[in-house]
Amino acid sequence: MYGTVLLCAQNMAVSGANQVLLNIVEGGLFQGQILLLSPSRGPFEEFFNKHGVGVVIGTLDTVLQKARDIRYAVCNTIMTAHIVCRLADLNIPHFWILHEWWPLDDMLPDELAKRNVKFMDTKTVRQAFKVCNCVVNVSHNQRAMYGLKDADNADVVHVGVPPPNDATSFVEAKLSTAGNKEEMIILVLGIVCPRKNQHTAVRIFKKLAGDRKDVRLVIVGARYIRDYEIEYVEQVKQEIGDDSRIELHEVTKEPDRFYRRADVLLVTSLNEVTPMVIPEAMMRGLPVVTTDIAGIPEMLTHGTHGFVYPPEQEDSFVEALSKLVDDPQLRADMGKRASEHAMATFALSVMTFKYCKIALSISPTIILIDMDGTLVDWDAGFYAHWKDRSSVDRTVSYAMEECVPKNYRQEAMDIFHSKGFFLNLPPYPGAIEALKAMTAAGYEVWIATSPIKTSHYCAQEKLEWVLKHLGQEWIAKTILTQDKTVLRGDFLIDDKPFIKGAQQAHSWHQIIFDQPYNGHRGDLSRMYRWTEWQEVLDEALSQVAHLDDVPSSPPKSPLSPFSPDALKWQKFKEEVDALPDFSSYLKGVDEWRKDYTSWRTGKGQGAKGDVRDVLKSIENIKREMALLNMDETQGDPAEMHIFRKGYTQWRRGSPSGARGGPLG
Repeated sequence: MYGTVLLCAQNMAVSGANQVLLNIVEGGLFQGQILLLSPSRGPFEEFFNKHGVGVVIGTLDTVLQKARDIRYAVCNTIMTAHIVCRLADLNIPHFWILHEWWPLDDMLPDELAKRNVKFMDTKTVRQAFKVCNCVVNVSHNQRAMYGLKDADNADVVHVGVPPPNDATSFVEAKLSTAGNKEEMIILVLGIVCPRKNQHTAVRIFKKLAGDRKDVRLVIVGARYIRDYEIEYVEQVKQEIGDDSRIELHEVTKEPDRFYRRADVLLVTSLNEVTPMVIPEAMMRGLPVVTTDIAGIPEMLTHGTHGFVYPPEQEDSFVEALSKLVDDPQLRADMGKRASEHAMATFALSVMTFKYCKIALSISPTIILIDMDGTLVDWDAGFYAHWKDRSSVDRTVSYAMEECVPKNYRQEAMDIFHSKGFFLNLPPYPGAIEALKAMTAAGYEVWIATSPIKTSHYCAQEKLEWVLKHLGQEWIAKTILTQDKTVLRGDFLIDDKPFIKGAQQAHSWHQIIFDQPYNGHRGDLSRMYRWTEWQEVLDEALSQVAHLDDVPSSPPKSPLSPFSPDALKWQKFKEEVDALPDFSSYLKGVDEWRKDYTSWRTGKGQGAKGDVRDVLKSIENIKREMALLNMDETQGDPAEMHIFRKGYTQWRRGSPSGARGGPLG
């Protein structure tokens, strides 16, 4: 995909907010260049680097000096409100992810003062709410708290986390050891700070434990950066005292080391929205005992996946933990249900799908569409003039003058240099409707065409054709260029087999519109007729996105590369792979079976065509049969018989079957 996506982070410290941003990148938000802006360095920088993200330390101006093709930006945390306002001023598309629960009139000023923040205030945040393209909240409760419940520019995306590589073994291990562990481990995981309230977790544990020797509390997340965090760590240590059953560990890069030991996750937070540790722990088969603040009640069901109580009900926490510690079957059942729930609700692919949908709504997929031989049936217009002057073999070349006998070349060129030729060309069936449908679906569609330089009429008549068939508004969306490689877009639908120009690394991916002269480009996504535009785009988008993990039933969206039509072929491919490969038996007859094969693969039409199509098909078959009589040991038959490519592609999972016609 063209352009650069800019991620704007508050810092590079170890935090749940930065982990969400990293998860979005890991989930495949954008297949192209990604830069991350941070005012300071930190431990998370190396994780982004490992995913190919370039980290820039500085200000927004620093980035804009380095990258002038920002497609859209993702601002992360409320502390990037000032960047949101600046992006809005620059008309750079963006969305803003809020992780905090900081009411604007009371808590926000205190939090900014605590961090000695001078570059923004409450007014900055309110302005950002107004001008942001899309404010993303991580829970419905958070959206309502910020007064954005009815805002058109606000949305909700719950956190998503990558499952452990061995999620099944995690859960199985919890189930197998539930009844025979000598010591129950209660885990508290997160930055040790006042809002996460770990000293209360210590107090609850001591009430639970009493004189017991079979329980242990493991607190992970102490760090010594901010003064108030250092002070709070000391407070937690004082609460722990000399109790040897309580461990306090520093921030870790390997949380699974602690998840493996744990039997229950305890969350005593007083202020956060949707802590990532909850879905992480549930995926690993841990029941959760947690406070009911902010968006947490949206994450799990009380009594099913764990227990949820108001922070002040410490005795309820003690009772719930006691049940889980003393009842291995309850612990195992809740853990299993929690794992199933988290895998279905908080999968990384589900979150990424929703962010992709938001990104594409503020920065739509750009489709460039060629005219001659793609939107316009150029060959039909030529044949109307040519009639029966000579044979025409369109498999020879993209250039029509090379497809007729040498002594007819000038006559062929005279036809497409004549006045009115380009103006009177017919559109392909369904082409006009397809362009309008693409636009209605949210794609940004442009016509990109290269007029013949030696024609006095071509350029003007192309514009007149657009006006005639599409209307005045499409004139402004028509690009006349001799070099399509300099155009910026995501996909170019074009019949030309090789498009060359000044830029070798052009921004768009080509979808080739099927013609007899481009059958050898089996490496490109192929469109046979305009009625299948959505199917072909879905397939092309999914290939560009390199999807390895996708939602099992994502919502249908024409803006998204994750639509069911694009994904169903993955399962279909597996089924087809189990069948014998009959491609070697299709030599010389593929052209006859074009539409019939299309019908067998699920299309709504069967074999069809006019007499000229049939005659041309016979000529092609004769030529192909002649090839069959050659000694196939001279080369790979797959290279000789390009008509087998379609069937081979179908076996690989392409929704297009073995098909193609001599006249397209």
